[in-house]
Amino acid sequence: MFSAAAAAEVENIRRHRGRPAGSKNKPKPPIIVTRDSANAPRAPAMEVTSGGNVNQSLANFARRKQRGICLLSGSGCVTNVTLSQPASFGAVATLHGRAQGQLVGALIASGPVPIMAASFMNATFDRLPRDDDEVAAAIQNQYHQNGRQHCPDIS
Repeated sequence: MFSAAAAAEVENIRRHRGRPAGSKNKPKPPIIVTRDSANAPRAPAMEVTSGGNVNQSLANFARRKQRGICLLSGSGCVTNVTLSQPASFGAVATLHGRAQGQLVGALIASGPVPIMAASFMNATFDRLPRDDDEVAAAIQNQYHQNGRQHCPDIS
């Protein structure tokens, strides 16, 4: 059977439980981004000079950079703004002073107009459902269009 020396040797070779010594979670070096992705959103600051068309300047920027833009803020003075008033059908009026309405004409800067915008690439349009019943109907419709006749459980 076993000798006393063999039993003592088995006892000395016993495996330890847990992690080996020196294997603690060591801090990882930080990730450093050395270059921006072409698809990364950006926040350009622009200024339209006096006499420039604000709308046309924004459109030219988007076309030249091949990026979509969202106007975040803008301030400054403009001249001869042409607005469409939603209350009057088809009526277009040129108002002087403060007014609200949909812009239908040029927006000419009468002084420097600083603009902050967000620009982005590869924009997608997603129509969001209004409630759970519409989600279930959309999923069921999608499965029927793909040739599948079973409906998943969406609970």
